[in-house]
Amino acid sequence: RKFQSLGWCVPYQFTQGDWLSSIQFIHNHLTTIGNDPKKAPVSWETIRYMIAEIQYGGRITDDKDRLLFSSIVEAWITPKILHSDFIFSPGYGLPQTDDIIQQQKYIETSLPAVDTPEVFGLHANADITYRTKQSQLIMLTILDVQPRQLVLSSGTTREDYVVKYADELLNKTPNDWT
Repeated sequence: RKFQSLGWCVPYQFTQGDWLSSIQFIHNHLTTIGNDPKKAPVSWETIRYMIAEIQYGGRITDDKDRLLFSSIVEAWITPKILHSDFIFSPGYGLPQTDDIIQQQKYIETSLPAVDTPEVFGLHANADITYRTKQSQLIMLTILDVQPRQLVLSSGTTREDYVVKYADELLNKTPNDWT
């Protein structure tokens, strides 16, 4: 969600429901197989089709976007994700435990706190675009809250008020953001 629709021809509003229905399908598919993969092996083609064409893909209307999404699903939904040494991107491995507490600890201590665009297959400039949009939003917010008269009753000008407000925001901003 951080980078929104960057990289797509048409902006799509993927929802939590898309994600939940995909997870539910995968869960049902794997539950049907049970502990004996020889009886019914995982059908990666079926999983990819359901995610790329039905759950998420059902929202995609542009042909190029459909091809992009199918390529992403083809790259990530494969048997290789089951190997213990699999990583999604440098620094984004899988926890090697079934214990939920240990998985939460792994997420909190091992995964980066800030996701880079490369993790999502985007160019580093995506972060610049994101930060530019955030800066524009902040500036619009400051403009919206500034007083409408030229001089406040306290004798403070509009510009002084905005500078004071910007300084307050800067003081609240974490050091690694400034």
